[in-house]
Amino acid sequence: SQFALPLHYRTLPQLLKAVAPSTVAHGVGKWDLGHYHADYVPTSRGFDSWYGYYSSFTSYLSHVGDYGLCVDGVSCFEDFNWNGAPLHHESGKYSTELFAQRAVDVVAAHDASKPLFLYFAPTACHGPVVAPLELMERHRDALARVPNHQRRIYAACMLGLDDGVGRLEGALREARLWNDTFFVFTSDNGAVPTISQGGSNWPLKGQKFTTYEGGTRVPCFLHSELLPAARRGATYDGLFHIVDWLPTLLS
Repeated sequence: SQFALPLHYRTLPQLLKAVAPSTVAHGVGKWDLGHYHADYVPTSRGFDSWYGYYSSFTSYLSHVGDYGLCVDGVSCFEDFNWNGAPLHHESGKYSTELFAQRAVDVVAAHDASKPLFLYFAPTACHGPVVAPLELMERHRDALARVPNHQRRIYAACMLGLDDGVGRLEGALREARLWNDTFFVFTSDNGAVPTISQGGSNWPLKGQKFTTYEGGTRVPCFLHSELLPAARRGATYDGLFHIVDWLPTLLS
């Protein structure tokens, strides 16, 4: 499909490099800004490396992007790559853990004398939601409190994400980068509260694809030791949109 973020729009890593040319930028996870031509892929738009997938979503284990069209076995395609090169050998491995390991490896190998921009956008908890048995067993006690089967799978998927974020924080601390890091955690949209997906936006009305708060109001926090003491632990009650991150972080 010939659609993509137009090239006259510069991405955050491109703009960061314009301000600080020594900046190193790595992307992990989901792109979804177009890939029908080489000029539109992440490594052509400011990222020094890309480990993940280009399309809207992909399976957690087979890494096949199917857009719901895979029933005929023809409309399927593998969507997992390293700088554009297919990673066939990763099939069968849980994507949340693969992405977390890549993020940890980026931090461990980083030259601390240069600014680092790490975009970490794992599959979790995008549908179709999957959690392997090993992950559910690891969190068995916590999941036992969730009576609904599909909600339990969703909770396990989220706990897998939590594990990955914890590993990333640990890597930043180990590399002595944590005290100089702005760590932003945010979602892109509300959950899909269907039987198959198991999401919930309660008590907010609406869901993904709607403009009600259930579709647009999401969990988000920013952590940094560089924040002024008066701002730590504070909550911002105004409207804030995803497009606000770019000028905020750039400034």
